[in-house]
Amino acid sequence: MLRHLPFLRRAWLGAGPSYLILFVTSRCHGGCGHCFNRGQLNGADDLSHDELLRVSATAGPLPALLLSGGEPFLRPGLELILASFVQHNGLSVCAIPTSGFDPEGIEAAVAAICAASPQLRLSIGVSVDGPPALNDALRYPGSFAQARATVARLVALRQVHPLLEVFVHTVVSRRNAVALPDFMQRVEGWGLDGHNLELLRNPDALPSMTTIRYLHRLAVAGRRRSLPPGLDRAVSIGSLRDSQLRKEHSLQGGSFPCAAGRQILVLDADGGLRACEALAPVGNIRDFDGDLSRAVAHLAPRAPVHCDDCTNICFINASLAASPRALLRIPLGWGRAGLGL
Repeated sequence: MLRHLPFLRRAWLGAGPSYLILFVTSRCHGGCGHCFNRGQLNGADDLSHDELLRVSATAGPLPALLLSGGEPFLRPGLELILASFVQHNGLSVCAIPTSGFDPEGIEAAVAAICAASPQLRLSIGVSVDGPPALNDALRYPGSFAQARATVARLVALRQVHPLLEVFVHTVVSRRNAVALPDFMQRVEGWGLDGHNLELLRNPDALPSMTTIRYLHRLAVAGRRRSLPPGLDRAVSIGSLRDSQLRKEHSLQGGSFPCAAGRQILVLDADGGLRACEALAPVGNIRDFDGDLSRAVAHLAPRAPVHCDDCTNICFINASLAASPRALLRIPLGWGRAGLGL
């Protein structure tokens, strides 16, 4: 919990965006059919390395960052980009999702990031959507073996870099829901810091609410078994359960106050600036000489006051954290999970 205090402090003080989703590249080799960003992949006008460093130099304080894409590890020089955010923006937490397409290359890139920024808590989420044949049908042939090898290498690397966290991310849909209970049990033996379930961003392709609730309960139970007893486990379980309940609430017609554009921003690979991945760009930072703070001040990207049908965990958590009441929701989620320390 302490690692998130810089983010929470800026959110509560209304001091500007605390969390940037940065699409560091549009390049991708996968072509997964369920990718929400597939229409923006493999563009010809990605921000250059120097332009990304300019974003860092002009962004102001920014404690949390998510690198997205495309496949983030196809962007060379990630260790230099993140070192700039650590130096200029006080970055303390960074998450990077990956397909795990290149086990050796990803291991080397993560090791370089950890060596360049040893104070950075780095969370790598490797995408695996089920057992081998099903995963490869949902993603691309051979992707399960690649992802599994990447997980094994990163878990070993974690012994050298204690601020490195390794997760598996699974996109839930009707196509894999039946296979997930057994798969989730299997993944518990991989030595992970956690297994995250993300609902497919298409409500029409999701399983029933009964199934979603069942999978959510399994995820909570798995998180409990994967972490040692103590405060960290209680906070992790409470936060997880609260976000699950928010997703379920949204899918049943509920909404929540959205902080997109105020506490969280999206910067596309070509420089487009968004309040949210689901909204159109409001402009491009290249029109502001790559100055992110000036672009945000001029364009003032904002999401609707209340969002419906949102299951995006990044925006749900950022919106909840925008209020000091967020801390009170953690023990509430923990209690709802029916679990102790």
